[in-house]
Amino acid sequence: MDTQTKQQAQSRNQDLQEELESRYGPAIAQQIVDEINKAEKTAHVPDFMAVKAVSETMELFREEAQKALRNLKGRRKAANDDVANLDEKRARQEFEKLFGLYIAAQHNFYEMYRKAMTAHLEEIPTWKKYKKTNQDPEMTTVA
Repeated sequence: MDTQTKQQAQSRNQDLQEELESRYGPAIAQQIVDEINKAEKTAHVPDFMAVKAVSETMELFREEAQKALRNLKGRRKAANDDVANLDEKRARQEFEKLFGLYIAAQHNFYEMYRKAMTAHLEEIPTWKKYKKTNQDPEMTTVA
């Protein structure tokens, strides 16, 4: 990972942590961000509960971003006076903030999910793995 990507990830995780602290408190927010930071290391395999916590965070921000988008669209239909423009600007900023948090949570979730599933699939014995075939099995009739 190059330095610019690391800086973007750190900034994204910092914004996510600040928002989670305001919602859940510093302890839970720190746990979630610690699991995200651990998952960014190549050797760490996230456990189920860490992936589930980030999944729930992603769903929370997705729902709120959708509400903010509906609010923004409603503001655009309002009258074009100065107060409406200020409200529309605030609604746009709120949507951009929530959408950015949703994208950050989504990125972290899929990264953690991929690592966890890859590790899980490697643990399955080869004789239990489903072998995909391109041919249809021949149908036989019972006489």
